[in-house]
Amino acid sequence: MANPTDVTPGTKPVSPETQLPPEKVSQETPPTQTGDESKELTAMRERLARYETDINKMKATFQRRETAANQALQQAQENHMKEIESLRRGLMDEKDLQTYDATRKTERLSTLESELADAKAALNNERTIRSAFDSFISLGVPAEILNNAIADDGGLPAMSGAAWSWLDQERKRLAVELEAIKNKKTSPEPLPQAPNVATPASAGGGEGLSRDDLKKKYGSMERVYQLIESGQLPASVLPWKK
Repeated sequence: MANPTDVTPGTKPVSPETQLPPEKVSQETPPTQTGDESKELTAMRERLARYETDINKMKATFQRRETAANQALQQAQENHMKEIESLRRGLMDEKDLQTYDATRKTERLSTLESELADAKAALNNERTIRSAFDSFISLGVPAEILNNAIADDGGLPAMSGAAWSWLDQERKRLAVELEAIKNKKTSPEPLPQAPNVATPASAGGGEGLSRDDLKKKYGSMERVYQLIESGQLPASVLPWKK
């Protein structure tokens, strides 16, 4: 066993009086914050909040500058294209201008037709999505599920997949509930408790219910015998005579 006064090379000796057992060291609680430390922590939080505010202001300023720069660039490009167009037309004679204008009009018409076709396709797709959305809503699919699918993917397949998945889960849940209801209905209802009848203690004892009373209560004497054989009624319910 090592001596507490033994010193490892490169370390300072620790006297037995100042050395604490490991369990006591681990149980020491951290020192509480003093008033100065609390003030310093508060000041650091305030500085951090100011830094975050300044950073957000800088981001907003950069975004405004970027937007303005993009707009200026777009305007400059439009001006240059107009100037180029003017110079190009100035170098052409009347015949070339007619051919050039006809070509430009044909290109513009083709562009407009393409844009119109894209717009029609987008509109039809939007109508299809809306129609499917309404159909799924009528089937009970929550609107939140449909909206989330559209937001994540933006297409009809994603929305339809999410809707059919929900409907399948709902179908399984209803099937389980229906099965439970069926089992409850097919379960035999508990028979009424047999009345407490007097049992003969001797040859001169009392009598049970009459046959007419038993028929009224259980339907027939055959039913009474069946219940007695199955143990659901005691034999003492049978009419007994001296």
